[in-house]
Amino acid sequence: MSNNRDSTTLQPTDTAPAGGELPGAASATPQAAREIELKLYVAPGNLARLVRHPALVGLQHGTTASQRLHTVYYDTPDLALAAYGVALRVRRQGAQRIQAVKTMNSGTPGDAAAVAVRREWEWQVPSDDPDISLLTLDGVREVVPQDALPAIRPMFLTDFQRTTLMLRPDPLTAIEVALDTGEIRAGVAHRPISEIELELKAGSITALFELAHDLQRIVPLRIATESKAEAGFALVTGALPRPSKAPPWA
Repeated sequence: MSNNRDSTTLQPTDTAPAGGELPGAASATPQAAREIELKLYVAPGNLARLVRHPALVGLQHGTTASQRLHTVYYDTPDLALAAYGVALRVRRQGAQRIQAVKTMNSGTPGDAAAVAVRREWEWQVPSDDPDISLLTLDGVREVVPQDALPAIRPMFLTDFQRTTLMLRPDPLTAIEVALDTGEIRAGVAHRPISEIELELKAGSITALFELAHDLQRIVPLRIATESKAEAGFALVTGALPRPSKAPPWA
């Protein structure tokens, strides 16, 4: 893996803080978080090796966390949201239900060299059903087709165990590592999940590739170019939906 990548540098305040507050339905102007992520496929038997490997443990800041995440993705029967380049989901995190709208890879300016740069909005909601009114708020309505809202329904789900740890390769760099194992289900169709997500919290994008290169020396890895949402839509349709060009953002 080459390290001649985008040298963009984030400060810790450029992304939503880990475990930060989630705006509720009363939030009039939701702010989109900027997510910069590199995803890697790995054989299921190698995930446990990585969690315990000195290459990660030696860089770890804080404790390792593990939780089961059950997420339902919603769209219209004709996949209007996916065609617009966005995914709508509701995720169970312990006793909480978190609704999110996230732009998908191919619809987001800034994606390059397998690194996904996305916008994401999150709210805490009272149930597993999405609160459609949140999709009409300023900022969100510009990326969600409003005429599709009445037809939204469940399309597929993901169910996986996530182990997360924060790495600090140097004082200016913070990378959250998530190791996921489970599956995606759409009716009787299913697909395994066995992957690593490297999310840049602070520092240069180059650091993601440097870490990926170090992990590649431990176990075989393969760069993933699709999100869980895109993989789920592939199960539903047999082919990835083709999103339109997303609107520009600052």
